[in-house]
Amino acid sequence: MTFHIYLVAGYTYELNTENMKKIPSLILNNSVYMKQFYDPIRQVYCISRNRAFFEILVFYINHGILSRPIDIPLFLSKLKETYDIPQISDTTEIRYLPRSSIKKILWRSMEYNETLFGPLYRFIFGLICICSIFLFMYEIVVTRNENFLEFIEKYRGYFQNIIHPVNVTVHVIDYRPHIKCLAFSIEIIFIFLWTIELFLRIFSAPSLYLCIKSIFFWVDIINLLNTILYGIFSLIYNRQKDLLTNHIKSMTLIFQLIDIFKTLRMLKLGRYHKSIKLILESLGEASMDFLAFSIVLIGNSCVFGAIIYAIERTTNPSSTILFPNVGNSVYYTLLAITNVGFEGFLPSTYLGKWIACAAITIGILTINIALPLILSPYTRQLLIKNKHIIYRNDLGLEIPNDNPDSQSHIQKCWQSSVSSSNDLIKPYLTDPSFLHELDWLFDTSESKSSTSQSKETNSPHADPQLVKLFKSFNDQNTTVTDPKIITYIREHMDPNEKFYIRNIVLSYLEACLINRGTQKKIQEDIAKKRMTVLNAIIEHKPEAEIQAVYAIQNFVNKLEHPPRIARLLFDIFYDEECVSEYAFFEWLQHPDQSETEGHAVVEKSTEDFFTGLQQAETEVEEGEEKEEEN
Repeated sequence: MTFHIYLVAGYTYELNTENMKKIPSLILNNSVYMKQFYDPIRQVYCISRNRAFFEILVFYINHGILSRPIDIPLFLSKLKETYDIPQISDTTEIRYLPRSSIKKILWRSMEYNETLFGPLYRFIFGLICICSIFLFMYEIVVTRNENFLEFIEKYRGYFQNIIHPVNVTVHVIDYRPHIKCLAFSIEIIFIFLWTIELFLRIFSAPSLYLCIKSIFFWVDIINLLNTILYGIFSLIYNRQKDLLTNHIKSMTLIFQLIDIFKTLRMLKLGRYHKSIKLILESLGEASMDFLAFSIVLIGNSCVFGAIIYAIERTTNPSSTILFPNVGNSVYYTLLAITNVGFEGFLPSTYLGKWIACAAITIGILTINIALPLILSPYTRQLLIKNKHIIYRNDLGLEIPNDNPDSQSHIQKCWQSSVSSSNDLIKPYLTDPSFLHELDWLFDTSESKSSTSQSKETNSPHADPQLVKLFKSFNDQNTTVTDPKIITYIREHMDPNEKFYIRNIVLSYLEACLINRGTQKKIQEDIAKKRMTVLNAIIEHKPEAEIQAVYAIQNFVNKLEHPPRIARLLFDIFYDEECVSEYAFFEWLQHPDQSETEGHAVVEKSTEDFFTGLQQAETEVEEGEEKEEEN
């Protein structure tokens, strides 16, 4: 058996000549044409073609057998480690969705830029935001230079050693808008559009907490309130009305503050532009680093500014003009540190100049060292290659991804086709690495889990999603309250099931368990805080209370009876008034013959508990007898 070797884009392939001759029209059989690609030294055909297309030919000629060469390791990981090269990483993003279908469409469109309406929403409201920014810039650059107010104000001036009242003519910018112009009408339209946008966002949010924790929510609130105040004060102070002199200063201050808050429209643009949003989120992550950097920068400015002031005022008395006080000295030092320079105010003394150079040097080092730390969150975001998205509802439960391009959707379509991998490809004729890439498609873990769940319905078991809800007590990223857990139980669990109560209690106990190898403990804060859920479900029904005790027995028996766990759980259930004395004694004195496994061991470990109950009951009876005698 003879082979021809082909080198295609760095990969070598071997083709059986006998198989090639079976296809006479194949261009590889044309020896005259292929002679130009032959390398007699290496005895290979060097072809500069697309490797993927050549692999198709190899796959066809070899009757479905494709043997790929082994990749040559280039010690890239070592290079990245040595030269600290940033590595592209994958990440997981959790996206919360509401339950209502209408709210889900709105939230996915507005918050995550999904569905058909997402790009349309960002285009329309992004264009509105850009128009508002240009309108604000036009107002500042053009109208602020055209209109001025002139009024006379009295000052007490010093003239010929006597204080005299002096009338001074003051010119200030007229901030009052023309309420009949187009720009003011557009601002009013912005108020209505942004109000509708904010209302839809709050209405469609899975929870109010997800809204208020976003910095963009507060940017929207401040921007909307600022625009509303602009409209109100424009109606009060406008150029169609005469303005009193004593109102000019207050009016000017109000509109100046409104102009300052109008700059938030540039931050609002981050809602509709990915890069701006990424920068703002990165700055939010690096907020503590930025705060520390600011403290160091201002601290250096204060220290060196005070030193320069002391040196200049001590050595050169004429420096009162250049450095009249410490505040000015600190200000000019801060300008120098940030590479702006001392402007025209330079230290006149030799020592002062050296101190200024030291301040500039330390400032440059401070900025150059701290800046990469501040920008590192932004760099990490840029290096994210694949983002795995997990959808959850307002209870924190994972919900399937209905995106038609998602793996889960394709997997469901594949499983619904009732086809197997053998119908598509032959494993013994296919490269194993290619099969490994399709493991997610042929994975039948969901079908296996469904069959296992059907078996579990015949025995008590914990509900995985309910366990997560109980555990969410210490999770700061979720807002799962007790009523939400009760709602989940009533919507997803059937009260008519045999082990309804026991499954709930087992889920509760699984959430309270701290499993550290052989050491097992109960997390008492969860056990006590979430007991209100069990009280609402059990409702002091005797049969439900007995089932709760049997759930404790099953749980402790499954853990192979760790010391003091059963006694602790009995105490918690009794102290929190979830299970009564009657239910405990009923479990002790009349055990269910089908639930004998582990009963004796639990009974032995809780002897002190029942002894205490009996003593308390005896004391109560004796107290009642004494009261009757008296």
